[in-house]
Amino acid sequence: MISSDEWLIRKIKRGDDFAINEFVEKYYPIILNYCKKRVRDWGTAEDLTQETFVHFFRSLSLYRHHGKIQNYLYTIAGNLCRDFYKTNKEEIPMEETDLTGIRLSGMAQNGKLSYDPLEDVAEQIDLQMALDKLPDSYREIMKLHLLDHLQQIQIAEILNIKIHIVKYRIKKGKLLLQKILREE
Repeated sequence: MISSDEWLIRKIKRGDDFAINEFVEKYYPIILNYCKKRVRDWGTAEDLTQETFVHFFRSLSLYRHHGKIQNYLYTIAGNLCRDFYKTNKEEIPMEETDLTGIRLSGMAQNGKLSYDPLEDVAEQIDLQMALDKLPDSYREIMKLHLLDHLQQIQIAEILNIKIHIVKYRIKKGKLLLQKILREE
């Protein structure tokens, strides 16, 4: 049975403008949110999101549907965000950040995070700063897990690594976050 995304891709490949609009409307907000959490600057996030779709549509003739298109878009966007940071080393001022609603209370006691978008902004800032202090090998996985609420299997697909590595890095990443947050 053909998935709705696969059907949409087939229509796009045939030049259906309505299918293109439907595709962008479906995935643009998700990818924009992902980019905002990575670069913490609205304008840059919009540029990277648009570039993600430009890259996708330019390489559409080579694309073969083998799973979730969203994971493929995350991969493109993640690569663009990493490239952005490699070429733009300057810090983004704190007043330009757009932080998520991650609640940190209870982390030190039981090692679990709970999600509450109405919690104190100071805790959100602490989490974002702590995530930025993680080693590269943990940072992206923890952001995908905590900020984007992706499942471990999705993270493994996006980063093209084995699921057991994702599980290990999430477990170790939580311990490192606890240590960083305790020190602050």
